[in-house]
Amino acid sequence: MFLGTFIALFCAQVRDHIQNFYRLPTANVGMPFPLAQVFAKFYKVIQAVFFGICVLTDLSSLLTRGSGNQEQERQLRKLISLRDWTLAVLAFPVGVFVVAVFWTIYAYDREMIYPRLLDNFIPGWLNHGMVSALR
Repeated sequence: MFLGTFIALFCAQVRDHIQNFYRLPTANVGMPFPLAQVFAKFYKVIQAVFFGICVLTDLSSLLTRGSGNQEQERQLRKLISLRDWTLAVLAFPVGVFVVAVFWTIYAYDREMIYPRLLDNFIPGWLNHGMVSALR
């Protein structure tokens, strides 16, 4: 899990560096609806919070394994419940919505999502890694 997240963040940073270095257009430039940018930021916040809860849960389970402390076990169960609730209520439904909207818009007009000009500068493997890991 940690390696996949590291790779996704690395690919996103490389993509952003290439776009900034060559002054290439981004997908957010000229968005017809400012609400779309707000939603994209909201989606990133949800994913970051969920990932933080997952990391905290994993670390807590590693640190409390075999300790026999009832209070720590109770707190760990609460944290696991919070993680499961966050996935079921926020992360998964919003993630499915974003993927469905992304591919619908991509099928309708690719230029709105990923301009063809970027194909000359960002290799296909980098784009695939970034999109697959972050979506």
